[in-house]
Amino acid sequence: MKTRKSIAKRIKVTSTGKYLRRTSRINHFNAKKRSRTQQRGKVSRPIGVVHERYIRQAIAARA
Repeated sequence: MKTRKSIAKRIKVTSTGKYLRRTSRINHFNAKKRSRTQQRGKVSRPIGVVHERYIRQAIAARA
């Protein structure tokens, strides 16, 4: 099974094995957003436990 590059580019795996994703809705039109909201957007969020199995399979490069 090949690695799904679209998913692999969006997700980071930490040294402890957790999966992190970027916060949504923070790309553009930031002038109208509060500074507090923008600061929250800079923090990476963990992926839910429900999705971990699917992401692990999609990222794992197998021969």
